[in-house]
Amino acid sequence: MSVDSGRLKVVSTDFYNGVYQDIATTVGRIYSFTRTVEGGTGTLRFRTFAGPIGGLIDLGGISTIDNGAGSTETFIFVATSTTTRIHLQSWNTIANFWLDNISVKEVTYNSSAADATLQLTYHPNDVPRIEYDLDGTAKGLLVEEARTNLVTYSEDFSTWTAFNSDNFTVNYAQAPDGTQTATRFNPEFATDPGISAATLRIYRSINSTAGDVVTFSLFVKPVQSSSLYVNNPDGSDVDKDLMVALHADQSSGHSSWNFKTKTWDVIDSDHAAFQEAYPDGWYRIGITYTVANNDSGNYHFISFANRGNAVSFDPYPSGEEDAYIWGAQVEEASFPTSYIKTTGATATRSADVASIPVADFGFHPNSKGTLFVEVKTPEVDQIIAGVAFFNSTSYQNSAGFSKVNAGNTTAGGRYLFTAFDGDSTNLNVADANTGNFVKLAGVFGDGMLAVADGGAVLSGTERTLVPTHLRIGGRDNGRQSRCHIKSIKYYPRRLTDAQLQELTT
Repeated sequence: MSVDSGRLKVVSTDFYNGVYQDIATTVGRIYSFTRTVEGGTGTLRFRTFAGPIGGLIDLGGISTIDNGAGSTETFIFVATSTTTRIHLQSWNTIANFWLDNISVKEVTYNSSAADATLQLTYHPNDVPRIEYDLDGTAKGLLVEEARTNLVTYSEDFSTWTAFNSDNFTVNYAQAPDGTQTATRFNPEFATDPGISAATLRIYRSINSTAGDVVTFSLFVKPVQSSSLYVNNPDGSDVDKDLMVALHADQSSGHSSWNFKTKTWDVIDSDHAAFQEAYPDGWYRIGITYTVANNDSGNYHFISFANRGNAVSFDPYPSGEEDAYIWGAQVEEASFPTSYIKTTGATATRSADVASIPVADFGFHPNSKGTLFVEVKTPEVDQIIAGVAFFNSTSYQNSAGFSKVNAGNTTAGGRYLFTAFDGDSTNLNVADANTGNFVKLAGVFGDGMLAVADGGAVLSGTERTLVPTHLRIGGRDNGRQSRCHIKSIKYYPRRLTDAQLQELTT
């Protein structure tokens, strides 16, 4: 390796060689390391390490870059010492490449900062995920169950099978995570292809089982929202809306998302569709469906269209059609979770399991007090999902809030305040409004009371418990929520009814 015009040059003789730099860091703080590969020939293989001197950690395995393709990668790590060594090591390289724009920055996740840029960020393990709205308002702590992305290449669409592959350009634009990994869709037919409609799609197979509920999602960015049908053989030029359709072999039809209206034009009868806006004009769109038959090659399609609700293109597009795609995900569940990157194999994100021993804060010695939580939860596919609970190793010794979902026919769509000591008391404290935050407060150990959003104070039979932990987003036996928790408070006493109502107003 050598420095060439301010860039780091890696040549074919650099087997297992490397360069490093030591930087000052603060223990426990989060940092992002970014580097760009520029030009070159052959195949570049290298690894990136960071950590204390003598204790380096491999951040991302072997990175492989072929045939001079540009690539930007960002790695997130937590500093474990006051001096961190960043080490780049060639790995059986047969190439001539250059590395540039190498940087290390502290990640503050402060959306209110003047220079803040909202984008997807890969969190390291054991670091709470605080999520923000598009306007920079904190949604709160994100808590999710374990989930697997079944798509083996979520960003590299060159590995997907394509019809008319010349219309797709990988690594063309900046993706929602800030890397140059978004794929461009830009069809252009210089002459009549001799067909009534062109198929412009990519697809990848997923092993599916009949009866499974599957959610298929994708990030899209409309650059042009319409398609000018030029040289129309049936008359004058026509302007048509540009669309992307999601569909699968084991689902009866397709659903089409309109780039102009930024809404779903058609939702198949077997689909439930969703969308969410992201920074810089990106949207995450998706469908949920039930698998019809066992299929080891259940193809999941991404199709582009300018023919109303068809899944094909008129053969005379003007060449001005332009859109970006990124981050495909297929999950076996009835709702989407946060994006899981894959680079050649399926990947699993572990459940968010958070707890605080009661010995670490001023918990009442007689196991009583008031628990407050401000939370927002969507509908999830289990009957009970924990929000915040005081308990030990058994739910039979607990008190806290959970959401009872639609699968529970007697109390679906409700927030419950529950206490167990062998017997149980359940207070149906509030409707579970999935679109808004709800403020909940409950008293245990000194009566059994609960209130939501400043409403009436409910009461029930008091229970005796001796908890050991405050568990956040779940209970001792799992019951993981999919929720945002904006605030949790504990008061080592019984608040008055008036204080409970004021706290939750």
